[in-house]
Amino acid sequence: MVSLIETVPKNQPPSRAPLGQFLVRQLRLSEGKLNELLEEQSDRPCKLGELLVEKEILSQPEVEKALADQSMPLGEILVRRRILSRSQLKEILIEQAQTGELLGALLFRKGVISYQRLQEALKEQYWRQNGYWVIA
Repeated sequence: MVSLIETVPKNQPPSRAPLGQFLVRQLRLSEGKLNELLEEQSDRPCKLGELLVEKEILSQPEVEKALADQSMPLGEILVRRRILSRSQLKEILIEQAQTGELLGALLFRKGVISYQRLQEALKEQYWRQNGYWVIA
């Protein structure tokens, strides 16, 4: 059996959906409006988030929140799920910096988290990155 931990490439940031696709999946932007914005974006180089704010579709804080929700690190997810405390996370991140291990692998190896809970948190991280996680 191949573990979920082994399938994550080392030292590579997790892939995530483009912001527009993320917002469509979150039902915060229609596909039609996204296509209009992407067409406009092709005429002038700017970021989609800037266009969303300029056109008053989303506020700057809403764009920033969407980006933060989309790129939530695994450690933050574990703290929000109350699997780790902030102080535990700080300690384990220091150890991770020394060993170079993936955070999930390190937590599992040390017995801090079960395989099932780690798998659930990694799924949440994937779903968030791709806009499938319902974010209130």
